[in-house]
Amino acid sequence: MPFILTEQEIDQLIAGCGRKTATILQVIKKTGMRIGECLSLKWSCVSP
Repeated sequence: MPFILTEQEIDQLIAGCGRKTATILQVIKKTGMRIGECLSLKWSCVSP
């Protein structure tokens, strides 16, 4: 059975990361993207 982190555990993980990794994890957390989707984003994909 997969291990699922609680919201608090995710926030603790993010808090313990460097700025770049924390930003990536925040995007994943807020959007539900997979890591590959997040890492392949370009500024042209982002709208204001």
